[in-house]
Amino acid sequence: MNKDTLYLIDGSSYIYRAYFAIRHLSSPSGHPTNAIYGFVQMLLKLLKDYSPHHVAMVFDAGKITFRTEMYSDYKANRATMPDDLSVQMGPIREVVRAFNIPTLELEGYEADDIIGKLAAKFAKNGGRVVVVTGDKDLMQIVTDKVTLLDTMKGKESGIAEVIERFGVPPERVTDILGLAGDASDNIPGVPGIGEKTATKLIQQFGSLDQLLERCGEVKGKVGEKLCAFQEQALLSRRLATINCDVPIEITLEDLAAREPDQETLNNFFKKYGFTSLIKELTGRSTLSTENYRTITTEAELDELVRELEQAGEFALDLETTSLEPRQAIIVGLSFSHTEHAACYIPVWHISGPLPPKRELCGCFTAIPAANGTTPLPLADPQGNNTGTVLQPGQLPCALVLKRLVPLLENPDLRKVGQNIKFDMQVLANCGIDLKGVSFDTMLASYLLNPARQGHGLEALSIEHLGHKMISYSDATGTGKEQKNFAQVEIEDASRYACEDADATWLLRQKFGPLLKEHGLEPLFQNLEIPLMSILGAMENHGVLLDVQLLDRLSAEFALRLAELENNVYALAGAPFNLNSPKQMGEVLFERMGLKTGKKNKGKTGWSTDNEVLTALAEEHEIARLILEYRGICKLKSTYSDSLPRLVSPITGRVHTSYNQTVTNTGRLSSSDPNLQNIPIRSNEGRLIRHAFIAPPGQVILSADYSQIELRVLAHLSGDQVFCHAFANDEDIHTRTAAEVFGLFPEMITPDMRRQAKTINFGIIYGQGSFSLAKQLGIARKTAEEFISTYKQRHAGAVDFLEACVRQAEQTGYVTTILNRRLPIPDISSSNGNVRAFAQRNAINYPIQGSAADIIKSAMIRVDGRIRKEGLASRLIMQVHDELVFEVPEEELLRMEVLVEEEMSQAVEMRVPLKVDISHGANWSEAH
Repeated sequence: MNKDTLYLIDGSSYIYRAYFAIRHLSSPSGHPTNAIYGFVQMLLKLLKDYSPHHVAMVFDAGKITFRTEMYSDYKANRATMPDDLSVQMGPIREVVRAFNIPTLELEGYEADDIIGKLAAKFAKNGGRVVVVTGDKDLMQIVTDKVTLLDTMKGKESGIAEVIERFGVPPERVTDILGLAGDASDNIPGVPGIGEKTATKLIQQFGSLDQLLERCGEVKGKVGEKLCAFQEQALLSRRLATINCDVPIEITLEDLAAREPDQETLNNFFKKYGFTSLIKELTGRSTLSTENYRTITTEAELDELVRELEQAGEFALDLETTSLEPRQAIIVGLSFSHTEHAACYIPVWHISGPLPPKRELCGCFTAIPAANGTTPLPLADPQGNNTGTVLQPGQLPCALVLKRLVPLLENPDLRKVGQNIKFDMQVLANCGIDLKGVSFDTMLASYLLNPARQGHGLEALSIEHLGHKMISYSDATGTGKEQKNFAQVEIEDASRYACEDADATWLLRQKFGPLLKEHGLEPLFQNLEIPLMSILGAMENHGVLLDVQLLDRLSAEFALRLAELENNVYALAGAPFNLNSPKQMGEVLFERMGLKTGKKNKGKTGWSTDNEVLTALAEEHEIARLILEYRGICKLKSTYSDSLPRLVSPITGRVHTSYNQTVTNTGRLSSSDPNLQNIPIRSNEGRLIRHAFIAPPGQVILSADYSQIELRVLAHLSGDQVFCHAFANDEDIHTRTAAEVFGLFPEMITPDMRRQAKTINFGIIYGQGSFSLAKQLGIARKTAEEFISTYKQRHAGAVDFLEACVRQAEQTGYVTTILNRRLPIPDISSSNGNVRAFAQRNAINYPIQGSAADIIKSAMIRVDGRIRKEGLASRLIMQVHDELVFEVPEEELLRMEVLVEEEMSQAVEMRVPLKVDISHGANWSEAH
């Protein structure tokens, strides 16, 4: 493309395509942003892929145009613009201005007309024009110098593509539209003539005018319609024809591309929560590097230690060979305690390839196990046994760590980090107990905005410091040429590492006051920060697995899957791919004719999701077998096959990662592997838990909060019925069943109790009568009566939950028992479905978030008590409302008492916290 090419963007087409392509997206304040975000992404793709020298964005100016004067029903059938789209139109125009792209629109004309006028004008002057659109109507203006570009499909259309699409050249497209009409624009055309017939007629007669003159030659009803609706055909063609005589004058120079207004874009992206776009487009280096330095001598190291001791608080960051803390070797350490000043101590930058195994490339054998643990086996600091050659200008790692140990283990010196749990774990594996951790910028960001997508240092730096950091890939390269950080040249590594420490220190200064301002500092300092070291120790310790049992389970699962396959094939009458929803749908609903099938929305084929199969399973054995097949498949692939591969060769245990900054509610999540989704209701799921075992001489102890969410609701709402029931240790579900069914508790059947349990938890999750009726398999009217009776009896709970919705509407967030703020960004959405979902979250989040606060507080109390009493027992897992321990047999009775006491007093409540405790040789026996 030469510099005379003009790109004309059909803005209206962009907006609607973006709106329907991305749904349910909103800013931190609750403003809908799906169309804005999609529009910006489409615009960015065009700018990045084509780098236009001349460009304009063209919009429709309004509904009233010369076409509506010509035909009052033009576009009359179009639905009113959705409310959640109309509020995005202003911001879209705003962001186009921030990109410095000229915007064109004119009252009385559509965007297509302006595009047609400019395309004809600049093509006539010898330039090339590319119209960026997905609208087929614009194919009528295509010439040898005017093409269409659909960036979503990556397709460019010239004359050949128009002929392929319509069967006629561009100048005859309006003839086709005059005959076939256009339902989307309410252009009538000729009744009974579709596009295929229109194409054949124009191909045969040459043009619409010729066709209408000779309409008597067309036989049958088509000919009759043509003769009867000639004027309507001509009107339809006029309506479909782009008017290239728009009174708008503009030069190519007026449409020259300009650099975006970075500051305005940055503010716009911040406002609407587009942090990834901030990083991509508007980030720039703003931090001064003049006071970054590299420590290479003992004298400099001693001076640094004195500086950090005098500072009292400092940021630190480790650079390592791996993100897996049990495999990571320290490559260097960076520190900062003053704005725009930092230093880096390289200790293990090497020349050449990495040694093949972790045990062969370490440098910490001189460091004693200060916290009572044994450092992992590592080799000579200089790599003499491995052939590894260190880059020159580095102090020995053992020497550096020996000098830093008193500093790092001093609890009175406050340490700041970004995801400092990782640094704590790596240091612990070297026998260093990092104490005095006072601030973590990732955790602070999470508490300030739990709904934020990710809390990485680079994104936080752009958003809060206006600084685009050196990325890891900038330092190490990418693809086949990517180096390990240990192979990066010291000078480049130092600049990267110093920036990490500097940015962390600056963010600490910014986030500290914000936590105080929002009343989050107690939660941060008393709960999340102390919990971090506990989680790090749990991860490092890991969980012992019976790998042989898992191997046997995999073999048994494989046999059961083969048996289920054969049984399903027998019922279906022929084999098919059980993992293909398309084939399964055809078999169940076409070949076998089962009646409860439903088509996938917007797709071809039948839905075979679990909801559909569960409904079918009540009457059809084949659906029950398929559900069982799916469940065992998941267990086999996710657990029995995968868990043995995750066992560390160094420790012989599996080490999950507990994530504090992922969920919106404050609950912990786990990954690699996810230990929180192992099913417990099926026999097969319980067998997986059998593989989580205690070491010889120890047992697994499980402590699980009983009905924690209902107890939280009772406490927060003060509901008298709930509070009385829990205070008297009544079975709350039996109590609810007695109230709902109007019976004495002794008369309640197990099925009635089950229904009451569904009601109790359904209310917490904002469940309506339709959903309740479906879940219980009862009439909707009956469900409505259940809910009505429930609300009358539990007016306190209902009032509290309604107050949560009002709080969310007024402030944009709800709070938990420990004052955790949980954003409800869509609470003011104009989309009814989105708003209803947000209202359910406003009801549910305070309950779930408070339960998270309680279990976290319990972990801190139990861990502190274990340490205080010098016990050997260890907390090894946290799963939802359950804590799991490895306990020496001689400590079992003591631990049962200790755990029950600390968990039941984790948070002061107006109802008792009940803890169910059991133990066994494995997790399944203990649960």
